Amino acid sequence: MRIVHLNTQDSFGAGRAVRRIHAGLLALGEDSSLIVSQKTSMDPTVTSFEPDRRSIARLRRLRRQRMITRDADRYLRDRPSGFEWFSDDRGALGSELIRRLPEADIITLNWIADFVDLRSFFREQLPATKVVWRLSDMNPFTGGCHVDAGCGRFTDSCGRCPQLSSPGANDLSRQIWQRKHEAYTRARSDGLHVVALSTSQAEDVRRSSLLGSFPLTVIPCAVDVNVFFPRSRADVRKCLGLPAKEPIVMMAAQSFGRRNKGAELLRDALALWHGEGRPLIVSVGEGNPEIPAEFEHVHWGSVGDDRLLALLYGAADLLAFPSLQEGFGQTIVEALACGLPVVGFDTGGMRDAVRQGVTGFIAPVKTSEALAEVLQAALTDVDRLRDMSDACRETAATRFSLESVARRYQELYRAVLAGRDP
Repeated sequence: MRIVHLNTQDSFGAGRAVRRIHAGLLALGEDSSLIVSQKTSMDPTVTSFEPDRRSIARLRRLRRQRMITRDADRYLRDRPSGFEWFSDDRGALGSELIRRLPEADIITLNWIADFVDLRSFFREQLPATKVVWRLSDMNPFTGGCHVDAGCGRFTDSCGRCPQLSSPGANDLSRQIWQRKHEAYTRARSDGLHVVALSTSQAEDVRRSSLLGSFPLTVIPCAVDVNVFFPRSRADVRKCLGLPAKEPIVMMAAQSFGRRNKGAELLRDALALWHGEGRPLIVSVGEGNPEIPAEFEHVHWGSVGDDRLLALLYGAADLLAFPSLQEGFGQTIVEALACGLPVVGFDTGGMRDAVRQGVTGFIAPVKTSEALAEVLQAALTDVDRLRDMSDACRETAATRFSLESVARRYQELYRAVLAGRDP
């Protein structure tokens, strides 16, 4: 099969996730290509899309970008802080991208904001080429937001968007929703299969007014179990200069400034700590999260090297995952692969990957009080957490390994090409 993956970038959460699937398919002998708009990794198997350099093409892109920016500015200038990205369905490349792609049997869309122009893509898509859309977040079925923060308007036709502070029914979110609806209606005759990363995300897709009627398969995030694996905690801590005996809670996110990642909830949960035995907090990601002063805190910043990231997981006793909404949350399976139990809310991959008391603990409601109770209860018995390591590793190795997830995509692609229900 000739498979082309499209993603805006090849780093950060979504980029790393797509590169893993691409690498898994290459290892299975498939003809897989990954094309991105912004290449920052050194991966030689990733191709950066090079736009047409002719003056007329540049002028066309500039004109399209100005139109997109003009439409968005009146809403996004005064947008409240802390929300996730808000992206238009249009892209400056227009139909240039789809016309210059290599021949493919399957095109897999991933996180494609500011890269793929949806109307042009589905208008120009060849009938013989099938499209699979792997949903990194909610944006493909909303009027622009990547996380709806509980709004729920994606079940109708958006408009009056709270993330735009917009009272108007025909605001930018409604206009984007309408253009997506037209594009997806065109796609129905050509074939589009949706991949949700978790059962939680699949439930949202089924409720969606845009993608709810398309065929849907759930395939989780993958982890390279040959990179992420359990290590000697004592050796890793010595290597990283971390205390040998003190309990360590790790938190990891692409950016702690994003409200959805729950850093404020974790801060408030730690502030409710009672008694002694406070753990050391180790954080990884953009932005230094605020931690109560009575806790020791080591912030590593962004970590782009998977091997260093695996060492940090190996040093910890518990991963705190306080996200409020996620497509999956690949830090969950990275931690499990390193034998690290996870504590968090019932969102994204938590429901699929974490067995209560076996590979982690799920807080019953999304409040700092519930998180504090579960977190402190788990840390009262660090020896038990360490005994859970084998179950964590087994779960990751059998259900989320790079090979097993890549095979599921391989099977899905074959079924889609054959017109079968996967």
